[in-house]
Amino acid sequence: VHSGAKFLHACEWNPHAVDALRKNLELNKVTERCQVHFGDNRETTRSLYGKANRVNLGLIPSSEDAWPQAIRLLSCEKQGWLHVHGNVTISANKNRECNDWGVHVA
Repeated sequence: VHSGAKFLHACEWNPHAVDALRKNLELNKVTERCQVHFGDNRETTRSLYGKANRVNLGLIPSSEDAWPQAIRLLSCEKQGWLHVHGNVTISANKNRECNDWGVHVA
């Protein structure tokens, strides 16, 4: 809402999260600016290939399995942002481990 997005496609497979999303869309009076794609987004987002400006992968502990699908959604003409999430193990070598994860993602 606050970012000024004209339209949002929300993909979710958890029915409780979808219920909460729909309630919040109504409370914020932005239902008309969001289409909810309920289910496995490997199936539910095929019609969106090449149309997204941003894809936010909130999957943890790792979103890596979803990267190929997410990349297909990004617009080639406008370019886009892929926001990935993942848990990184931190130990005595935390700087190296974080750097290794960053290199792997890139």
